[in-house]
Amino acid sequence: MKKITFLIALMAMSFGYSQTFTDNGGPYDMQNGNMGTGATCGTADEITLSIPVTGVGVLNTTNIIQSVTLNVTHTWNADIVISLRDPSGTVTRLLTDDIGGNGDGFVDLILQDGATALPTGNTNPVTGTFAPLETLSEFNTMGVNANGTWELLVCDDAGGDTGMIDNWSITFVPTPSCPAPIDLAAGSITTTSAQLSWTETGSASQYDIEWGPAGFTQGTGTLVTGQGNPYDLMSLTAFTSYDFYVRADCMGAGTSSYTGPFNFTTLANPPGNDECADAEGLTVNGDLNCAVVTSGTTLGATASSQADDVTGTPDNDVWYSFTATSTALQITLTNVVAQFGTSTDMGMGVYDGTGGCAGLAFFDDSDPNTLDLTGLNIGTLYYVRVYGWLAGPGAQASFDICVGTPPPPPANDECSTATNVGALPYTNSIDATSATNNAGFINVGGSCGGMNDGVWYTFTPSISGNVDIVVTNVVGWDPELQLYSGSCGAFTCEAQADAGFTGDGEEILGQAVAAGTTYYINLGNFSGFTDGAEGPFQIDISGTATLSTDSVENASAFSYYPNPVKNTLNIDAQNNIENVVMYNILGQEVLRTSPNSINSEVDMSALGTGAYFVKVTIAGATQTVKILKQ
Repeated sequence: MKKITFLIALMAMSFGYSQTFTDNGGPYDMQNGNMGTGATCGTADEITLSIPVTGVGVLNTTNIIQSVTLNVTHTWNADIVISLRDPSGTVTRLLTDDIGGNGDGFVDLILQDGATALPTGNTNPVTGTFAPLETLSEFNTMGVNANGTWELLVCDDAGGDTGMIDNWSITFVPTPSCPAPIDLAAGSITTTSAQLSWTETGSASQYDIEWGPAGFTQGTGTLVTGQGNPYDLMSLTAFTSYDFYVRADCMGAGTSSYTGPFNFTTLANPPGNDECADAEGLTVNGDLNCAVVTSGTTLGATASSQADDVTGTPDNDVWYSFTATSTALQITLTNVVAQFGTSTDMGMGVYDGTGGCAGLAFFDDSDPNTLDLTGLNIGTLYYVRVYGWLAGPGAQASFDICVGTPPPPPANDECSTATNVGALPYTNSIDATSATNNAGFINVGGSCGGMNDGVWYTFTPSISGNVDIVVTNVVGWDPELQLYSGSCGAFTCEAQADAGFTGDGEEILGQAVAAGTTYYINLGNFSGFTDGAEGPFQIDISGTATLSTDSVENASAFSYYPNPVKNTLNIDAQNNIENVVMYNILGQEVLRTSPNSINSEVDMSALGTGAYFVKVTIAGATQTVKILKQ
């Protein structure tokens, strides 16, 4: 009888058998019962759960650890951090961290080496068989004695959500005669090849590999046998996703189970404008409406030989060129869509191309997708470098690129050309997007702190009284309103308003003004340190004061654009435009309009191609300009 008992025990220790040990004592509060919702990682509220294991012995002899199963209730999966520690306390492996996104919980989540990687996106719940973040085989390789107390280390790495460990278990199985490889990987990926590799867990030196398009069913892929590790997979198709599986061939001991799939994607072929020498020409639009855009992509683009002298890391740049038609142009990237990965963070640089691609001179760059260029030389060739801003490479994305021409600055862009307010009440609505910071930042002291040099208005009362200055209909910018007395460059602060934020109006109410004193209104971006943009607005001035119409000498000044003109001629003045009369080269009147406003859009679409003379009457004075109609 004693001999039989000893024999049975010897057989159990020698051959092993599958055993699962489960902790059903839960659920366990991941906040350690503190009733809170805060993060617990790195605090005294981390919890440690235990399972006693017996009859397994030293791993990698008779038995190995196969898997860990988790059931967790939680309102945000990515917060869950779980590790497993062996009875000796010398080996700890990270099982989950930042997986499953904002999904709710793990249901029968089996963590087993060689399975598919855990999902990082929102998964509700995470269920099925996946590979742990760190392999369980380390316990086997290290020859851990499995007998004793195994510990599950659990914490929550972010506040605001709570959860419970419902139950968990560990499964041990007999050591296979031919263990499966782990840690599949693909490296040195090109457009047509990849190097496949893995980690051997036994003593095999030959392997069978099955590969095919992503998602293929095993048995239908391409099988190659008797290969070494690593294996160079050739003759692939550019920008194509593939899966592969691998198993060990232990010769006389048979073959292992397959491990996989592991997914990888070959590189895309580089775009045609991957290098500066192959830059694609861009059309310069006559306005900012971008009627003509050029579609492009950084997918498959490679780093160029030109210096890295721009914002971000241009290791996947593509190139464009344009010839400047104005001293100020705007480059925009729109419709940016990730083609591989998720990043859409783009960068661009602009270079003076006078010296060719070998002698580019840096001009400007931008991380935002809009780059306003000033100080360009008309007729000069410029190169545009577009790339994913991040390193690695960055965004591999499609996009539309446009070069547009901003309208000229408003007629009242400078103090010296301030719009004369001849009578009250007065109303003016303009788009000051192209206003410039001519005199830099205006800071006259007193209550008038620093602000941009914006657009200007002036008036001189002939009878003292009060004025109300109200700015409304502000779109996309943060205005400041200041009122000065004196003359350009020699101001005294009278009043200031900067109570609002972007899109808000400003107002100065009940401001006393004296007869015979000249006043100036500066309406511009609030910043006293950054050249910020102005934009659309409406200004209304009213009050009890009576104004003189003799405040400025250039009351009849105006600007006109574009020239040549395709359809619409724009005329901007400081005072109301009384009449616009157009004549052909024979002296025949072909168009007449009476705008009675400081801005006029003259429709020339019905006129034929050629030269025209335009007479503009403002404040009783008439000037004639020549216009070419395309």
